[in-house]
Amino acid sequence: MVDFSQMLAAREASAVRIEEDFHAWLLDQAAALRAQRYAALDWSGLAEELEGMARKDRRELRSHLQNLFMHLLKWTYEPERRSNSRKATIDAARDNIYDLLEESPSLHNVLDELLAESKA
Repeated sequence: MVDFSQMLAAREASAVRIEEDFHAWLLDQAAALRAQRYAALDWSGLAEELEGMARKDRRELRSHLQNLFMHLLKWTYEPERRSNSRKATIDAARDNIYDLLEESPSLHNVLDELLAESKA
């Protein structure tokens, strides 16, 4: 039988509070995961941080797309201002988008959503 009071006591004794030191909390949670000390895990905090990481990837993809579109529009409608620098910016934005999608293929779904939003 699981003794939840012991689990709570173990968690409180070993855990760093996220509000006090985020970096230390991350390291503490990673160590608890590796050691399979499940009672020491801040399940709610971990879930929230993982969701935050996913939102960050979505924002990063949106930012690279906006940057790409802006510079492609300038490339198209300001031909007199075309430069190697602008071309490098376009290439870098494309590379960043490609890298994000390669690292996290599920972002293709987000890409479709973001492109649909830009058409609206």
